[in-house]
Amino acid sequence: MKGKIILATAAVMMVGGANAQSSVMLFGTVGGGVRWVDGVKGGHQIGFDSNLISGNSFGLKGTDDLGQGLKAIFTLQSGFVTGTGGLASTSGPLFSKAAYVGLGTDAWRVTLGRQLTAAADVGVWWLSAINYASVHRIGSLRTG
Repeated sequence: MKGKIILATAAVMMVGGANAQSSVMLFGTVGGGVRWVDGVKGGHQIGFDSNLISGNSFGLKGTDDLGQGLKAIFTLQSGFVTGTGGLASTSGPLFSKAAYVGLGTDAWRVTLGRQLTAAADVGVWWLSAINYASVHRIGSLRTG
């Protein structure tokens, strides 16, 4: 009888663990373009530009459901140069754009580490140097 109770308890504990969900996502942006310059000695010059507007990046982003709506989160993000494949920051750490961990729910989150700005977190980028503005959906913005 005692063995059946232990077996039933173990089965119930395994079912509870099956509800927790974890995810790890590999993400990034890659850009580049052809540059044509007129008025150079002898006519024109053609070249390749790696980081035209927003730069290139790659990273890992993950969540782990801790139960009762609470999630553990992490993000690691780095920049690179398309033309060479090298890191954008040669003197800094590998994940120079973002490296943080935190806890949160659908309504709030608390994170610690190297982070982007709040505008970048919801996907708003302003590039005033060339009078260009755009909004990109990087993640999901939840309300209420």
